[in-house]
Parts: sequence; structure tokens; C-alpha cells
Amino acid sequence: MKHLFLLLLLTSTITFAQDVETPSFETKKNAIKIGPLRAVFYKFNLEYERKFISYFSMGAVSDLYHTGITKYTGVDSWHGIQTFKNSVYWRFYPWNKALKGFYLQGKIIMVHAYYSYNVEYITYKVSKNNPYYDAKNIIHYDRQKESGFDLVFGGSAGLGYQVLLGKDQRLLLDGKLEFQIVPPPFRSNKQHIILEYYDEDDNFLYRKVELDNDNDAVKELEWILIGPGSIIYPSLKVGYLF
Repeated sequence: MKHLFLLLLLTSTITFAQDVETPSFETKKNAIKIGPLRAVFYKFNLEYERKFISYFSMGAVSDLYHTGITKYTGVDSWHGIQTFKNSVYWRFYPWNKALKGFYLQGKIIMVHAYYSYNVEYITYKVSKNNPYYDAKNIIHYDRQKESGFDLVFGGSAGLGYQVLLGKDQRLLLDGKLEFQIVPPPFRSNKQHIILEYYDEDDNFLYRKVELDNDNDAVKELEWILIGPGSIIYPSLKVGYLF
């Protein structure tokens, strides 16, 4: 009986020691996350991360820009773009086991863009009496909206820190700062300027067509500052381990 009691005591001690030495997060390999602030203001997003070996994980992120300050939704006729952003990444946790602590991250980014833009056809009457083409010399105007699909690729490098919360360390906060390069999938508004030349007796002579692309610097600046292609891209997400 004495030996049996000692055996049970030893087994309980070993089990307790294992529980203490092995935090619960180490038995979890998956994490799912969302960015609540971004969801409120301009995009829905969902992220999944999986631990593969002790210090290494991989994950995927999907973003849908829905409304608000960035205007990449297709609702705004000037920007005319609806954006889906999907990414895959890998993380290295140099000082802690994967899913906890400081990490370095690399990412491949793919942006699906459904865009629209305006095409204008403006016909001017040019003659000796009207040598300049301005608004008063327009004899025909037509405007059409074109649309299509584009796919652009980019990448980013970043660093962050993931904090585990709660008694069983299942809740998490993930804060990171990325530096990314994603080219804009824009289509500029186009103007077809048609010049019809007439002689002094108002007889038609010939027609000349010019194409003008309306490149909008403000739109491109928004893309790299607050849009999907932001060069500096901070984020804070909440999540759950399982």
C-alpha cells in the first residue's frame, strides 16, 4: 500500500509539472483574427494563422473594402473601383514559440479590382472665326462608362508583437507595422477630342482626333496613403486560439 501511495504521488507530481511547464497556447496551432476598427470604418477582414514548427507559422488574410474614407467600393463614381485584397504570409518568432511574442513577417499580396472609368467624346468646330476649341465651340458631346477587371500583385515586410490573454491564453491581440508595395489598378478617365476644321464658307475640311488621359494625382496619392496600397500599413487585431 505504501508503495502504491508513493507511485500515485509521483505520477501526480509529474503530471502537475508537465501542466506547469507546458503553457496551454503551445498545444494550440490555429488562430483566427479580425480587425474591428477597420471593419467599422472601411473594410471587412478575416485572418487565419497556423503554427507549423516551433518558431514558424503561415497565414492568409482576406480584405473587402466596403465604404467610408477610402472610397474603393465601386459606389463612388469618381474612384469607380471595388477592391478585394487577399494575402498569404509567413512569420518567424525568434525569441518565443510561434503564435506568441515578437515576430518578423513577409507577405505576398494580390489585389482583385473591379473598376470603372469615363470615356468622353468631345467634338469641336474649328474655323477661322473660331480658331480655339473651348466650350462655346462644342458641337457634339458623348460620355460613356467603361468597366472591367484587373489583378495586381505586391508584397510587404513587417514586424509585430502578438500578446496572449486570459487564463488559458486563448485570446490574443496582434499589433504590427508593415511596409508594402502594391501598384494601383487604376484606369484613367479618357477624353477623345475630335477637331472638325471648316473653311471661311463653313465647308467641312477634315477631322483630327486626339486622345487625352486624365491621370488623377490625388487618387494615386490616396491609394498609397490610406488605400489598399498604403506604403505604411499599421494594424491591430483581436483573435482566438484553437
